[in-house]
Amino acid sequence: MANGETTTSATRYAALLAAVLLVALNHRPGVASIAPLLENIRADLGLSHTAAGLLTTLPVLCMGLFPLAAARFAERLGLERALFAGLVLLALATAARLAGMNPVVLFASALLIGVAVAVNQTLAPALIKAHFKQPLLVMGLYATTITVGAALPAALTVPLAHVSGGWPAALAIWALPALIAALAWWRVVGLPYVPTARSTPSGTPWRTRRGWLIAFLSSGAFGTFFAILAWTAPLYFEQGWSAERASLLLTLVIVCQITGNLAFAVLAHRARDRRPWIVSALLVLIAGVAGMATAPLAAPWLWAALAGLGGGGLFPLVMNLPLDNADEPAAVARLTAMAQSAGYLLAAPLPAFLGWLRGLSDGFTVPYLFLVAFSTAMIIAVSRLRPRPI
Repeated sequence: MANGETTTSATRYAALLAAVLLVALNHRPGVASIAPLLENIRADLGLSHTAAGLLTTLPVLCMGLFPLAAARFAERLGLERALFAGLVLLALATAARLAGMNPVVLFASALLIGVAVAVNQTLAPALIKAHFKQPLLVMGLYATTITVGAALPAALTVPLAHVSGGWPAALAIWALPALIAALAWWRVVGLPYVPTARSTPSGTPWRTRRGWLIAFLSSGAFGTFFAILAWTAPLYFEQGWSAERASLLLTLVIVCQITGNLAFAVLAHRARDRRPWIVSALLVLIAGVAGMATAPLAAPWLWAALAGLGGGGLFPLVMNLPLDNADEPAAVARLTAMAQSAGYLLAAPLPAFLGWLRGLSDGFTVPYLFLVAFSTAMIIAVSRLRPRPI
C-alpha cells in the first residue's frame, strides 16, 4: 500500500511539473514568433515601422500592466483555475492570428496574448511555491523552459511560413503548444491532490521597502536580458563582423543563458541566503558586458559566454525572490505581481534607451558601460535585501 501511494504521489508530482513547464514554454512564442516575420507583416499590411513595432511592444507592456489584475483574478477563481483560464485565452488569441491579414485581429491578438501571459507568469511562481518542496530547482527548470520557448519560435516560424503558405498560419500554429498546456493543466487541476492552504495576506508589498527592492532587481534581470539580446549582434556587426557570425555569437549567448538558468539554480537551491549567488551571477554578467564595452574584439566568445551565463543565472534567482520572501502562495502571487508589473514597466524602455545612448555616443561603449553601472546598482540592492519574509 505504501509503495502504491508513493508511486501515485510521484506520478502526480511529475504531472504537475510537466504542466508547469508547459506553461513556461508558452510565455514567449506570442512575441518571439512575430519578430522574424515583422518585415513581411509590415509590407503585406502596409503598416508603418512604428505600427509594426507595436506588435511586439503591446504584449510586453501588458506583461507590466496586468499582473496586479491577475493576482486579484486568482483570489476570486483560485490559482489553478485562473491559470487554466489564462492558457485558454492564450490559445484562442494565438489561433486568431490565422485571420491576421485583418490588422484589427492581429493587433487584438497581440493585446490578448500579453494579457494571457501576464496572468500565467504571475500565477505560476505561486503554484510552484504551493506544490514543490524545492522551488528554486523547479524555478531553474521553469526559467530554462521560458528561454527555450523564446528560441524555438524565433528559429522555426520562418520555415513554418514557407511550409504553411504564409505568415498568418505560421503565427497561428503556436496556438497548439498553448492548447496542449491548457489540456495538461486541466488534467492536473482534476488530480485528487489537496492543494496547499491559502490565506489572504495582510498589507501590500507596494508599501514595503523589500517589495521595491525585489521590483528593482526584477527590472534589472528582465532589462539586461532584453538589452543583451537586442544589441549584441548589432555591436559586433559594427565591429566588422558578418551578420552570420554576429548571429552565431548571439546564439552562444542564448545557449549560455540556458546553461546559467540551470547551473545557478542547482548551486543555490540549498542555500538559506541566496544573495551571494545573486551577486555571483551579477559579477559574471558584469565581466562579460564590461568586456564587450571596453575590448569587444579581445575575447568576443568569452564575453558572450560570460554575459549569457551571468544573465541566465540571474533570471531564476530573481524570479525566485517572491518565493523566498513570502510564506503563503497568495502572498507570493501578490509579491510576484508587483515584481513583474514594476519590473517589466521599468525594463521595457531599457533597450530603446541603450539605442539612444548608442546614437548619442556614436558607439556601444557607453551603452554597455551603462549596463555595467546598472548591474553594480543591483549588487547594492541585493546587499540590502535581507533573507526574511515580508
